[in-house]
Amino acid sequence: MNITTYLTVFRSMTLNQVGMFHLIKILTKNENKSVLQSGVWLLGNLCDSEPPPDYELIKEAIPFIAKVVIDETDLEILEAALHTLTILTDNDGIKEKVIQYLIHSGCLPKLVSFLKYNLHYQRFNLNFLNFRTSIFAGSLRILGNILAGHDDEQSHEVLKAGALDNFISLLGHTKMEVLTDIFSVLSDIACGKIEFISLIVYNTIYMEKIIFFMNSDYIDDIVLFLVTIFFYSFLYRSNRKFVR
Repeated sequence: MNITTYLTVFRSMTLNQVGMFHLIKILTKNENKSVLQSGVWLLGNLCDSEPPPDYELIKEAIPFIAKVVIDETDLEILEAALHTLTILTDNDGIKEKVIQYLIHSGCLPKLVSFLKYNLHYQRFNLNFLNFRTSIFAGSLRILGNILAGHDDEQSHEVLKAGALDNFISLLGHTKMEVLTDIFSVLSDIACGKIEFISLIVYNTIYMEKIIFFMNSDYIDDIVLFLVTIFFYSFLYRSNRKFVR
């Protein structure tokens, strides 16, 4: 696994000589959790680095990783799988195909569920062993990558999976970096259809949170900037609708 981490030449050699298909076949038949975890991390390394690998060389990894996210309960394996999915949805050359598979495979509701777990463990102050922050952060990053594409159909699928309620609930999170990420995805939603914006603007809880943050002394400038973009986007789209 280590030789594929840093050098593109070794990554390409592994993909061309061994092949993703044979690696997936081995991992599918494996019953050892430690081997599965290492194998999933290896898939992430094979899909990473610049320039990105050709889609045809790594396409078999997509359904396998999606299945791991849906079915697996081992936190370390989930962490590795979400890391790999983050890499795949960060890759502009293949992200559209990856996102479409995630939608059709039913993976989005599972990703959304990890946001709920984070809220639960934070509320009851449960320790790191019960939940890994990286799982929550990975899920949020993947959903953010989908929304950042500003594809209305894909954004609709994320919202249909229940993401918006969790995004709004996460505005009560105690970490500023999480709040920044949440405002970022909300601003991406605001760049979509007027129906998406309305779901947020007409949500009383969301408006109360916005008012709270805009009146707080400790609010980060970046967050305030994102909130400002969000409202300007709403006003612009509302005016354009009435002009038509």
